[in-house]
Amino acid sequence: IKIGYASADFREHPVGMLMAAVIEEHDRERFEVVALSSGPATGDPLHRRLVGAFDRFIDMEQASEAEFVDRAR
Repeated sequence: IKIGYASADFREHPVGMLMAAVIEEHDRERFEVVALSSGPATGDPLHRRLVGAFDRFIDMEQASEAEFVDRAR
């Protein structure tokens, strides 16, 4: 099963702070966990932690809305 998370806040931000542990706790034997990030690649410690927590982290900051939707599909 593939689970996708889309956010502009995979960084030092309240959403990022709340999501880090959630992402890290997924059972990787049962789920592939993918991020679609429309926010900035800040490189801060929480951003790096989140990038490492996903099986795939896709930077969509420069993508159009249509490209983002197509990639999510």
